[in-house]
Amino acid sequence: MSNSDSYFAKLDEVVGKIRAGRSPSVCFIFSDDEFLVSHARRKIAKAQAAQLAEGADVLTLPGDLGDLNSILTEILSSSLFSPQKLILVPDFSAATERGAKNKAQLERFARRLSAGVPEGRFCILSTVAGGATIAAFAKQLTSATVLSFPKFRSYPGMMVSKDPLFAFAQEAVTRMGMSISADAFLVLKESVGTDLRTMVNELEKLHIFVRDKKAISPKDVKAVVPQSRQQAAYELADAVAEGNIGLAFQTLSKLIQDRTPELLIVQSLASKFRHLLQAKILIKRHLKGKNIKTMGFYTFRDEALGQLEPLIPKFGSGHSNLLTKSPFIIFKTFKLATELTQRRVAAALIKLSEADEALKSSLATKDELLRDLLFHITGAS
Repeated sequence: MSNSDSYFAKLDEVVGKIRAGRSPSVCFIFSDDEFLVSHARRKIAKAQAAQLAEGADVLTLPGDLGDLNSILTEILSSSLFSPQKLILVPDFSAATERGAKNKAQLERFARRLSAGVPEGRFCILSTVAGGATIAAFAKQLTSATVLSFPKFRSYPGMMVSKDPLFAFAQEAVTRMGMSISADAFLVLKESVGTDLRTMVNELEKLHIFVRDKKAISPKDVKAVVPQSRQQAAYELADAVAEGNIGLAFQTLSKLIQDRTPELLIVQSLASKFRHLLQAKILIKRHLKGKNIKTMGFYTFRDEALGQLEPLIPKFGSGHSNLLTKSPFIIFKTFKLATELTQRRVAAALIKLSEADEALKSSLATKDELLRDLLFHITGAS
């Protein structure tokens, strides 16, 4: 069974049981992928809320170790207005804690939930994490419904037939009443990367764009996701970060000529420098002793990238997270980060923030503001 089948099939099974009146009292959702967790939690919570009587409480609680007693209290206590209650714990970080004392607390919590909860009480716990600690806690929830989803392993150049992200995209668009060709998927993946949330957002836009045609083609993707303009913005960001002022101004002129929104240009630059800052932090804290500057791509992939995978959730999801990009993009960014000081990267981010504000309020021409910005952050000043 593919990752895609596993995700949609498991989710459908739980939602189907809830709609049939066989709701699980406790549901625990976990994965290394933030989108899979939040999407599953939202679908299950929506289905469960629809089954509750009018006036039932729906509460969202924190999930640190210190909150375990509060969660149990809310599950076990009755409501003034309804015997039914839905408890949501979207960030159940307690399940990631280690150490004998913490382990004992979690075991007591799991035993109490497994002993049964009052009729009409429902609890949905979720966390963006994986590994042995999470799996051990999930195993203790003997009477709960546990949903765990593996992270998709997709990379540039991967055969489409073996790409789990393609299987996921196919299943997603099938549920929208459409299909997507392998060529269209490759264009989409090249444009947006492998981040699931971003890909689903673009597929939803394509659903609206395609409408009655029911099939997504490469032409549709190029129309909805303006790849050429995005690519030029990325090239500008690379040139600026590398200090290539000539290429930077040449690319900026092309973007201005193509009427690219000024804020898109600034956002692309800011994204690049945020990625560089992430890379510098990761090198300093997690890759000590590794000479990234002299590594080739395959050495970096085999010796460094694996150490970084558990850290993906710490930087969120979407384009802001460098570690959701393709391995080669991550490699290039880390190599460039070794050439820049953290002070220069931080200074560039400050300038970009100022430029963003100026573009929204300044009387100066926007072209002039952009050229002045490039002059400062390429290191020419």
